[in-house]
Amino acid sequence: MSARHEFVTPLRLCLMPGCANKPWFDYRDDVCLPCAREIADRVERQDPEREERVLARKRNRGRAGWIYYVQVEKLIKIGFSTDLRKRLRAYPPAAAVLAYRPGTWDEEQELHRHFRALLHSGREWYRADVELLDHIATVPKHWVEGVTATAWAPAPPPQATKMRARSRR
Repeated sequence: MSARHEFVTPLRLCLMPGCANKPWFDYRDDVCLPCAREIADRVERQDPEREERVLARKRNRGRAGWIYYVQVEKLIKIGFSTDLRKRLRAYPPAAAVLAYRPGTWDEEQELHRHFRALLHSGREWYRADVELLDHIATVPKHWVEGVTATAWAPAPPPQATKMRARSRR
């Protein structure tokens, strides 16, 4: 063998039965991209909780509920619930409810798309950026301050508190 051909990798084929495609990455994987997608689809279909999650999503689409904003340390969660009281009790005591308003699951999804650039971790946790805090400050006051007798009464957004303090001077 000449020195020129020493480093040529022999042609490998996908290991899935009946597939004659080259692997997705010749040097790393043993299956081609279409077969990898098929494997992922099969695994997802075998997930016992998948069907329940899909049904829950379908039930919540367009259903009236509450969109809420909860802050834990430097992160803010934008969430949706049809049982706000129960949902907010699930958060740790240090969590601050910044605001909540009537809304639908579809509206919550639109907010997630709008603030996607601020997404920190998971699917619904965002950095406490000025843009998001300004949006939260626009939630009508009667929804934010109207419930004070409950254990989960919301705290006003940080920006709104600063603005109120300035206006009193």
